[in-house]
Amino acid sequence: MVLKTTDGKATMNNNTSSWYDPDKLTPVADTIKYKKDLTLNSNQTVVMENTDAKSEKGIYDYDLGNLRLELPNVDQVSEGEHTGNVKWTLAVAP
Repeated sequence: MVLKTTDGKATMNNNTSSWYDPDKLTPVADTIKYKKDLTLNSNQTVVMENTDAKSEKGIYDYDLGNLRLELPNVDQVSEGEHTGNVKWTLAVAP
């Protein structure tokens, strides 16, 4: 199974209240690099990273955009409901 998007977008989330206001999303700093074209599969993938040595503290929002599910061997997938997991890892790394 593969999840793909070609229009992913990262923004800084400046919401300070308990409800979500999409108008409080602003562009990320130039030092924040993210993948617009993203493929999620069984391989580890970096979605967003800081290219500067300093920390960019804040809350970030990554919009997956138009996400597609691709089943490479669809004839081998049984009909019905299926579940899976995505593991997100936040790392402070050089």
